Amino acid sequence: MKQSTQPVNPTTAMTTAAKHTTTALLDRRPEARTFSVQDLLEMVASGRVRIPSFQRGLKWDRMNASLLLESLFRGYPVGTLLLWEAAAPAGEVRFGSLTLPAPQMPNALWVVDGQQRIVSLARILLAADPDSDDFALYVDLDAADFVIPPAIGKRRADPSR
Repeated sequence: MKQSTQPVNPTTAMTTAAKHTTTALLDRRPEARTFSVQDLLEMVASGRVRIPSFQRGLKWDRMNASLLLESLFRGYPVGTLLLWEAAAPAGEVRFGSLTLPAPQMPNALWVVDGQQRIVSLARILLAADPDSDDFALYVDLDAADFVIPPAIGKRRADPSR
C-alpha cells in the first residue's frame, strides 16, 4: 500500500473524525439535568422511567434503602443517575415489588446507572400498601431516624405518629 506524501493537518483530521463519529452515534449531545426526588418519583409513577432488560438484578435490601434516605435527609450527595432518553413501548414497569402501568412514549428515561437507588425510593415512597413491602420504613420522630415499622398491633395510638 502506497502512503501519501502530503502533510496532514492534525486539527482538520480530528475535527473531521469527531464530526463523523458524533453524527453517526448521537442524535444530540448528552446533557446534565437536575431532578428533585419528588420530580423523579412523579416520572416513575407516570411510567416515564424504565428499567432496561440488560440491568442486573436488585441487590439492595432495606438497610441500603434506609442509608439512602438518611443521606437524602441529611443533604449528603447520593451520586448521579445516568438516564438514556429514548422511545418506549406501552407495558408495565417493575420497581422491585412495585408494578406500574407505563404508556407508550417517545421520551422515556431508561436507567443506565442508578437502578438500586430509584427502585428503593419508589418502593418506599410510592408503595400502595407500604406495610406489605420488604422495604417499608417509617420515620422515628423522636430519634430522627428511619426504622422498620412496628407490627400494626404494636403501634402507639398517638395520631401524630
